[in-house]
Amino acid sequence: MRTSRVRTLARYIDKQGQVIGGLFPAILEKPKGSRVHALRVATRRLRASLWLLRHSEPQLKFSKFKKKLRSIGRIAGELRALDVAVGDAEKFEIKHSSLKKLRKKTRKKFIVVLKEFNIEKMLSEIDKVASDVAEAPDFDFARALAGLRRRLMPLRYGHTSLKRLHQLRIEVKKTRYVLEALGRPVHPLRVFQGWLGRVHDIEVLEDRALSNSRTQRDRAECLRKSNKLAGPALRFAFQQLADRRSHHVPTKTQGGIK
Repeated sequence: MRTSRVRTLARYIDKQGQVIGGLFPAILEKPKGSRVHALRVATRRLRASLWLLRHSEPQLKFSKFKKKLRSIGRIAGELRALDVAVGDAEKFEIKHSSLKKLRKKTRKKFIVVLKEFNIEKMLSEIDKVASDVAEAPDFDFARALAGLRRRLMPLRYGHTSLKRLHQLRIEVKKTRYVLEALGRPVHPLRVFQGWLGRVHDIEVLEDRALSNSRTQRDRAECLRKSNKLAGPALRFAFQQLADRRSHHVPTKTQGGIK
């Protein structure tokens, strides 16, 4: 007998396939920033779903499939970051002609990658994974969720370095998408991820020596907000990731991002 969480995961995977299938021709027609971002998110959600399956049942292998998704997500991420950087530069009144040139070059590269990609084969692979999941009685999701808890544990304290902050953003994003795939609530993580992402967006400008007092103030405010949300968001994550049979949740979670 298939469980509701298996059916939820199968629908989630199928939905991402539908999103990707609809976005490919739309982006080739006009690579709008919102479409590029949606494609990037859909590939990340699929990768998180495959991670969940792989770490629930170790015999499952998706290496080639994940590599394809990663290649699309990587170039989409580069273009998305430049779209945001150009928008931020305009917002903060920073000269950004070099950014526009780089974005134009990256957009052309992105279109070339999509045109060379066998989207029909990918959609067929996504459909097969969704169908196989739908036919399975259940998976040992507790194994995968325990793995996520172990990845988050070292990040609960002292998030002071940019390296730690970057890792926290990655792990929170993965945790959010895995929980989404299982139909569990994610709102606190989505909000927290948004603020962490905003810090990263500003760092993209600063890495290119495109900053001023306004970007510094905005970055400080985003860090302050992230610092405030870190503890509650991580406690929420541990609660959602807890094995429902044991109900063990860490009692103290501190988040200090400076």
